[in-house]
Amino acid sequence: RVFLIEPGGHYRELPRPPMDAVSLSFVPGGEVLYGGGWVRLYRWSLETDGFDTIPTPHWGAIAGLQYLPGKDVLASISRINDSSVFFLDPVTGEGVRHFQRQSICGSAIRVSPDERYLAATGDDGIVRIWDLSAATEQ
Repeated sequence: RVFLIEPGGHYRELPRPPMDAVSLSFVPGGEVLYGGGWVRLYRWSLETDGFDTIPTPHWGAIAGLQYLPGKDVLASISRINDSSVFFLDPVTGEGVRHFQRQSICGSAIRVSPDERYLAATGDDGIVRIWDLSAATEQ
Protein backbone atom coordinates (compact mmCIF):
# COMPACT_ATOMS: atom_id res chain seq x y z
CA ARG A 1 0.00 0.00 0.00
CA VAL A 2 1.11 3.56 -0.69
CA PHE A 3 0.21 6.46 1.58
CA LEU A 4 0.84 10.19 1.24
CA ILE A 5 1.01 11.50 4.82
CA GLU A 6 0.21 15.18 5.10
CA PRO A 7 0.92 17.69 7.89
CA GLY A 8 -1.26 17.00 10.91
CA GLY A 9 -1.15 13.24 10.34
CA HIS A 10 -3.88 13.09 7.71
CA TYR A 11 -3.14 10.76 4.86
CA ARG A 12 -4.54 9.59 1.60
CA GLU A 13 -3.94 6.29 -0.10
CA LEU A 14 -2.41 6.41 -3.55
CA PRO A 15 -2.90 3.78 -6.26
CA ARG A 16 -1.30 0.48 -5.35
CA PRO A 17 1.29 -0.97 -7.76
CA PRO A 18 0.68 -4.49 -9.10
CA MET A 19 3.85 -5.70 -7.31
CA ASP A 20 6.08 -4.26 -4.58
CA ALA A 21 8.23 -1.22 -5.29
CA VAL A 22 11.76 -2.13 -4.13
CA SER A 23 13.44 1.18 -5.02
CA LEU A 24 12.28 4.81 -5.10
CA SER A 25 13.37 8.12 -6.64
CA PHE A 26 11.75 11.55 -6.67
CA VAL A 27 12.10 14.06 -9.49
CA PRO A 28 13.22 17.56 -8.43
CA GLY A 29 10.35 19.40 -6.81
CA GLY A 30 8.96 16.16 -5.44
CA GLU A 31 5.69 16.08 -7.35
CA VAL A 32 6.51 12.79 -9.11
CA LEU A 33 7.80 9.62 -7.46
CA TYR A 34 9.20 6.68 -9.42
CA GLY A 35 9.35 3.16 -8.04
CA GLY A 36 11.25 0.16 -9.33
CA GLY A 37 9.35 -3.12 -9.36
CA TRP A 38 9.61 -6.47 -11.11
CA VAL A 39 10.74 -5.49 -14.69
CA ARG A 40 8.63 -2.32 -14.52
CA LEU A 41 8.72 1.27 -13.34
CA TYR A 42 5.88 2.76 -11.34
CA ARG A 43 5.14 6.48 -11.58
CA TRP A 44 2.99 8.32 -9.04
CA SER A 45 1.90 11.92 -9.49
CA LEU A 46 1.53 13.21 -5.94
CA GLU A 47 -0.44 16.27 -7.10
CA THR A 48 -3.09 14.42 -9.11
CA ASP A 49 -2.95 10.92 -7.56
CA GLY A 50 -2.15 9.63 -11.06
CA PHE A 51 -0.38 6.30 -11.46
CA ASP A 52 1.32 4.56 -14.39
CA THR A 53 3.05 1.22 -14.86
CA ILE A 54 5.90 1.45 -17.39
CA PRO A 55 7.69 -1.54 -19.01
CA THR A 56 11.52 -1.54 -19.09
CA PRO A 57 14.25 -3.70 -20.65
CA HIS A 58 15.11 -5.15 -17.22
CA TRP A 59 14.49 -8.88 -16.59
CA GLY A 60 14.40 -8.71 -12.80
CA ALA A 61 13.51 -6.50 -9.86
CA ILE A 62 14.73 -2.92 -10.26
CA ALA A 63 16.76 -2.70 -7.05
CA GLY A 64 18.23 0.77 -7.52
CA LEU A 65 16.84 3.91 -9.11
CA GLN A 66 17.95 7.55 -9.34
CA TYR A 67 16.54 10.39 -11.44
CA LEU A 68 19.10 12.60 -13.23
CA PRO A 69 17.52 16.00 -13.93
CA GLY A 70 20.34 17.20 -16.21
CA LYS A 71 19.94 14.18 -18.50
CA ASP A 72 16.20 13.55 -17.92
CA VAL A 73 16.79 9.83 -17.40
CA LEU A 74 16.47 7.30 -14.60
CA ALA A 75 19.63 5.40 -13.70
CA SER A 76 18.60 1.85 -12.82
CA ILE A 77 20.06 -1.48 -11.75
CA SER A 78 18.25 -4.79 -11.42
CA ARG A 79 18.76 -8.06 -9.60
CA ILE A 80 17.62 -11.69 -9.47
CA ASN A 81 17.28 -12.72 -13.18
CA ASP A 82 19.20 -9.71 -14.42
CA SER A 83 21.97 -7.42 -13.21
CA SER A 84 21.73 -4.80 -15.94
CA VAL A 85 22.55 -1.13 -15.55
CA PHE A 86 20.55 1.28 -17.73
CA PHE A 87 19.61 4.87 -18.23
CA LEU A 88 15.84 4.66 -18.78
CA ASP A 89 13.54 7.15 -20.46
CA PRO A 90 11.24 8.22 -17.59
CA VAL A 91 8.17 8.41 -19.86
CA THR A 92 8.50 5.28 -22.02
CA GLY A 93 10.81 3.11 -19.89
CA GLU A 94 13.01 2.43 -22.92
CA GLY A 95 16.73 1.91 -22.40
CA VAL A 96 18.50 5.10 -23.48
CA ARG A 97 21.96 3.80 -22.58
CA HIS A 98 23.15 0.37 -21.42
CA PHE A 99 26.22 -0.14 -19.23
CA GLN A 100 28.22 -3.26 -18.31
CA ARG A 101 26.10 -5.40 -16.03
CA GLN A 102 27.13 -6.69 -12.62
CA SER A 103 28.22 -10.35 -12.72
CA ILE A 104 25.86 -11.21 -9.83
CA CYS A 105 22.67 -9.47 -8.63
CA GLY A 106 22.84 -5.69 -8.80
CA SER A 107 22.02 -3.91 -5.56
CA ALA A 108 22.72 -0.16 -5.64
CA ILE A 109 23.24 2.65 -8.11
CA ARG A 110 24.19 6.30 -7.54
CA VAL A 111 25.08 9.26 -9.73
CA SER A 112 27.38 12.02 -8.51
CA PRO A 113 25.70 15.40 -7.81
CA ASP A 114 27.33 16.90 -10.92
CA GLU A 115 26.05 13.92 -12.98
CA ARG A 116 29.57 13.12 -14.20
CA TYR A 117 29.96 9.70 -12.56
CA LEU A 118 27.71 6.67 -12.31
CA ALA A 119 28.51 4.04 -9.65
CA ALA A 120 26.93 0.61 -9.31
CA THR A 121 27.51 -2.41 -7.11
CA GLY A 122 26.07 -5.84 -6.61
CA ASP A 123 26.41 -9.10 -4.75
CA ASP A 124 29.70 -9.74 -6.58
CA GLY A 125 31.29 -7.04 -4.37
CA ILE A 126 32.58 -5.09 -7.37
CA VAL A 127 31.95 -1.34 -7.53
CA ARG A 128 31.94 -0.07 -11.10
CA ILE A 129 32.28 3.67 -11.73
CA TRP A 130 31.68 5.15 -15.17
CA ASP A 131 32.80 8.59 -16.30
CA LEU A 132 29.66 9.85 -18.05
CA SER A 133 31.57 12.57 -19.87
CA ALA A 134 32.88 9.83 -22.19
CA ALA A 135 30.85 9.82 -25.40
CA THR A 136 30.85 6.07 -26.08
CA GLU A 137 28.66 3.43 -24.50
CA GLN A 138 30.33 1.19 -21.95
